[in-house]
Amino acid sequence: MLAPVLARLSLLSELSRVRVDCAGRLFLLEAAPGVDAAAALEAARTVLGTGARPLTVASQLEALTRGELWFSAEDVRALSYLEARVLAARVCDRVIPEVALGVAEADRLEDAAVAELRATLDRVHDEGGRTSSAWFDPAWPGIAEGIAARVKDALGEAAFQELRRALLRARG
Repeated sequence: MLAPVLARLSLLSELSRVRVDCAGRLFLLEAAPGVDAAAALEAARTVLGTGARPLTVASQLEALTRGELWFSAEDVRALSYLEARVLAARVCDRVIPEVALGVAEADRLEDAAVAELRATLDRVHDEGGRTSSAWFDPAWPGIAEGIAARVKDALGEAAFQELRRALLRARG
């Protein structure tokens, strides 16, 4: 995940501005006042690794002028919240037709899914991120249980068990 990398880069006194492009491949790094570019790059390599290299001047200018969006660590966390909302909608689109829920229960389920997914993504950010998105599928059963637990008191036992099973299938 990018937010922890951006957070570590932001702590470097040699850098005054740190952003990442929407693909997560390019970092916009500005040297702090009085710090030369070589020293700033060397400091950044302590976080990014020794393979980090600057773009050519022409490539840098092109990346800045073509309308590319550049995100801070806070922006990346906000994007995770959007991702939580999209995932919740997809899960609910799969689950609601399988489970007999009224409108109020379906709305509550979607709110619960958003809340549980946001909480999960917050924990991942707070723990320093993950090296890939492969963590999500093994985590899904726990996330599904968390979603179900958030709406349990609004459902009878049979509906709750049916919802749990549908949520577990929803990610697969």
